[in-house]
Amino acid sequence: MTNEAINCMATLLEIEELPIRVNTRGEWLHGDKPLHPKVEILFRESVRINEDGTYRIEMGRNKSPIEVEDVAFFVRSMQLEFSESETLESVELKLSDGTNEALNPGTLMQSESNVFYCRLERDGFWVPCRFPPAAYHELLLHAEMVDSKVLLQIGNDQFQIQEYNPTPEPT
Repeated sequence: MTNEAINCMATLLEIEELPIRVNTRGEWLHGDKPLHPKVEILFRESVRINEDGTYRIEMGRNKSPIEVEDVAFFVRSMQLEFSESETLESVELKLSDGTNEALNPGTLMQSESNVFYCRLERDGFWVPCRFPPAAYHELLLHAEMVDSKVLLQIGNDQFQIQEYNPTPEPT
Protein backbone atom coordinates (compact mmCIF):
# COMPACT_ATOMS: atom_id res chain seq x y z
CA MET A 1 0.00 0.00 0.00
CA THR A 2 1.35 3.43 -0.87
CA ASN A 3 1.87 6.24 1.62
CA GLU A 4 -0.78 8.23 -0.24
CA ALA A 5 -3.35 5.44 0.29
CA ILE A 6 -2.44 5.17 4.00
CA ASN A 7 -2.81 8.94 4.47
CA CYS A 8 -6.16 8.86 2.66
CA MET A 9 -7.45 6.02 4.91
CA ALA A 10 -6.29 7.88 8.03
CA THR A 11 -8.25 10.93 6.90
CA LEU A 12 -11.37 8.86 6.19
CA LEU A 13 -11.27 7.20 9.61
CA GLU A 14 -10.91 10.46 11.51
CA ILE A 15 -14.09 11.27 13.46
CA GLU A 16 -14.73 14.83 14.50
CA GLU A 17 -15.23 15.36 18.22
CA LEU A 18 -18.16 17.78 18.07
CA PRO A 19 -20.61 18.33 20.91
CA ILE A 20 -24.20 17.12 20.86
CA ARG A 21 -26.29 20.26 21.33
CA VAL A 22 -29.91 21.28 21.83
CA ASN A 23 -30.66 24.80 20.64
CA THR A 24 -33.42 27.14 21.85
CA ARG A 25 -35.82 25.84 19.16
CA GLY A 26 -35.40 22.26 20.41
CA GLU A 27 -33.29 21.18 17.45
CA TRP A 28 -30.68 18.50 18.16
CA LEU A 29 -27.33 19.11 16.51
CA HIS A 30 -23.94 17.44 16.19
CA GLY A 31 -21.80 20.55 16.16
CA ASP A 32 -23.89 22.69 13.81
CA LYS A 33 -25.40 19.87 11.74
CA PRO A 34 -28.86 18.43 12.47
CA LEU A 35 -29.00 14.86 13.72
CA HIS A 36 -30.81 12.19 11.73
CA PRO A 37 -34.50 12.30 12.84
CA LYS A 38 -34.41 8.76 14.29
CA VAL A 39 -31.24 9.53 16.25
CA GLU A 40 -32.84 12.74 17.51
CA ILE A 41 -35.86 10.82 18.82
CA LEU A 42 -33.60 8.32 20.59
CA PHE A 43 -31.56 11.14 22.16
CA ARG A 44 -34.65 13.17 23.22
CA GLU A 45 -35.99 10.10 25.01
CA SER A 46 -32.64 9.49 26.74
CA VAL A 47 -32.03 12.87 28.41
CA ARG A 48 -31.00 12.68 32.08
CA ILE A 49 -30.00 15.33 34.59
CA ASN A 50 -26.64 15.30 36.36
CA GLU A 51 -26.36 16.20 40.04
CA ASP A 52 -24.89 19.60 39.10
CA GLY A 53 -27.95 20.45 36.95
CA THR A 54 -26.28 19.80 33.58
CA TYR A 55 -27.68 17.30 31.10
CA ARG A 56 -26.52 14.06 29.52
CA ILE A 57 -27.75 11.38 27.16
CA GLU A 58 -27.82 7.99 28.84
CA MET A 59 -28.45 4.72 27.02
CA GLY A 60 -27.58 1.67 29.06
CA ARG A 61 -24.05 2.14 30.37
CA ASN A 62 -23.23 4.77 27.74
CA LYS A 63 -23.35 8.37 28.91
CA SER A 64 -22.51 11.49 26.96
CA PRO A 65 -22.81 15.16 27.97
CA ILE A 66 -25.00 17.46 25.91
CA GLU A 67 -24.83 21.22 25.56
CA VAL A 68 -28.20 22.85 26.21
CA GLU A 69 -28.69 26.45 25.05
CA ASP A 70 -31.87 26.97 27.10
CA VAL A 71 -33.73 23.79 28.09
CA ALA A 72 -33.57 20.08 27.26
CA PHE A 73 -37.35 19.54 27.34
CA PHE A 74 -40.02 21.13 25.14
CA VAL A 75 -43.81 21.11 24.96
CA ARG A 76 -44.71 19.66 21.54
CA SER A 77 -48.47 20.09 21.91
CA MET A 78 -51.12 20.42 24.57
CA GLN A 79 -54.73 19.47 25.12
CA LEU A 80 -56.96 21.82 27.11
CA GLU A 81 -59.90 20.29 28.98
CA PHE A 82 -62.94 22.44 29.80
CA SER A 83 -65.92 22.02 32.10
CA GLU A 84 -69.50 22.34 30.83
CA SER A 85 -69.39 25.98 31.96
CA GLU A 86 -66.32 26.58 29.71
CA THR A 87 -63.90 26.81 32.65
CA LEU A 88 -60.40 25.54 31.94
CA GLU A 89 -60.09 22.40 34.09
CA SER A 90 -56.76 20.85 33.11
CA VAL A 91 -53.95 20.90 30.57
CA GLU A 92 -52.31 17.76 29.20
CA LEU A 93 -48.85 18.23 27.70
CA LYS A 94 -47.17 16.15 25.01
CA LEU A 95 -43.44 16.52 25.64
CA SER A 96 -40.30 16.23 23.54
CA ASP A 97 -39.13 13.15 25.46
CA GLY A 98 -42.17 11.24 24.20
CA THR A 99 -44.14 11.42 27.44
CA ASN A 100 -47.54 12.93 28.19
CA GLU A 101 -48.29 14.51 31.52
CA ALA A 102 -50.61 16.94 33.21
CA LEU A 103 -49.37 20.51 33.51
CA ASN A 104 -48.50 21.47 37.07
CA PRO A 105 -49.80 25.07 36.84
CA GLY A 106 -47.92 26.10 39.99
CA THR A 107 -44.67 25.74 38.00
CA LEU A 108 -45.53 28.16 35.17
CA MET A 109 -42.85 30.76 34.41
CA GLN A 110 -42.29 33.53 31.89
CA SER A 111 -38.94 34.99 30.83
CA GLU A 112 -38.21 38.68 30.26
CA SER A 113 -38.39 37.99 26.52
CA ASN A 114 -41.92 36.55 26.97
CA VAL A 115 -40.98 32.89 26.54
CA PHE A 116 -43.24 30.59 28.53
CA TYR A 117 -42.03 27.62 30.61
CA CYS A 118 -43.21 25.12 33.18
CA ARG A 119 -41.26 22.66 35.30
CA LEU A 120 -41.18 18.88 34.97
CA GLU A 121 -40.01 16.37 37.54
CA ARG A 122 -37.10 14.37 36.10
CA ASP A 123 -34.35 12.39 37.86
CA GLY A 124 -34.96 14.05 41.24
CA PHE A 125 -35.05 17.60 39.80
CA TRP A 126 -37.64 20.13 38.72
CA VAL A 127 -36.35 21.05 35.25
CA PRO A 128 -37.61 23.82 32.97
CA CYS A 129 -39.62 22.92 29.87
CA ARG A 130 -40.22 25.44 27.08
CA PHE A 131 -43.58 26.11 25.41
CA PRO A 132 -43.76 26.92 21.69
CA PRO A 133 -45.29 30.34 20.93
CA ALA A 134 -48.64 28.93 19.71
CA ALA A 135 -49.20 26.89 22.90
CA TYR A 136 -48.10 29.84 25.05
CA HIS A 137 -50.63 32.13 23.36
CA GLU A 138 -53.42 29.54 23.54
CA LEU A 139 -52.88 29.05 27.25
CA LEU A 140 -52.66 32.76 28.02
CA LEU A 141 -56.02 33.35 26.36
CA HIS A 142 -57.36 31.94 29.64
CA ALA A 143 -55.23 34.20 31.87
CA GLU A 144 -55.87 37.67 33.20
CA MET A 145 -53.76 40.54 34.46
CA VAL A 146 -54.43 41.53 38.09
CA ASP A 147 -52.27 44.19 39.77
CA SER A 148 -49.52 43.69 37.13
CA LYS A 149 -49.49 39.92 37.81
CA VAL A 150 -50.51 37.32 35.24
CA LEU A 151 -52.97 34.84 36.75
CA LEU A 152 -54.20 31.66 35.09
CA GLN A 153 -57.49 30.17 36.28
CA ILE A 154 -57.59 26.36 36.19
CA GLY A 155 -60.59 24.80 37.85
CA ASN A 156 -61.31 26.68 41.06
CA ASP A 157 -57.70 27.80 41.54
CA GLN A 158 -55.70 30.75 40.25
CA PHE A 159 -52.00 30.40 39.54
CA GLN A 160 -49.56 33.27 39.27
CA ILE A 161 -47.03 33.07 36.44
CA GLN A 162 -43.58 33.30 38.05
CA GLU A 163 -40.34 34.79 36.71
CA TYR A 164 -38.28 32.35 34.67
CA ASN A 165 -35.53 30.53 36.54
CA PRO A 166 -33.50 28.29 34.17
CA THR A 167 -31.73 26.33 36.90
CA PRO A 168 -32.91 22.76 37.61
CA GLU A 169 -33.98 22.54 41.25
CA PRO A 170 -33.91 19.41 43.44
CA THR A 171 -37.36 17.96 44.16
